[in-house]
Amino acid sequence: MSGCGDTFEGFEVTQGSDWVQDLLLEAPEGTIRPLTGYSARMQVRKTVQSSQVEIELTVANGRIVIDAPAGKVTLKLTAAETASLVAENRTQRWVCDVELVGPTGSVERIPDVAAPFIVHPNVTR
Repeated sequence: MSGCGDTFEGFEVTQGSDWVQDLLLEAPEGTIRPLTGYSARMQVRKTVQSSQVEIELTVANGRIVIDAPAGKVTLKLTAAETASLVAENRTQRWVCDVELVGPTGSVERIPDVAAPFIVHPNVTR
């Protein structure tokens, strides 16, 4: 995966701002990984064990867009959606992961770990 630097440190969102993150997926040999027939989903939770989903991104709800020929997965939230993330007057460090769902139903996490999802509070409203 590229588009996140050499060492993936997670996602950072500022409450009340539009957020867009592109994930460029590469095959092991370094070529673009085609994503024809794939879907994707992402859930953000306060902890890995938390049963409550703070926000969910899917292709179906329009918060994830897949450019199959380019091997690109775009994650996006509107300013109104990030404003709804309660940052409690301090930076919050939550967790998330992104799952690719293949044409046959196979599921693969990208990156292959639960990643930090950092929400910075908004002062100007």
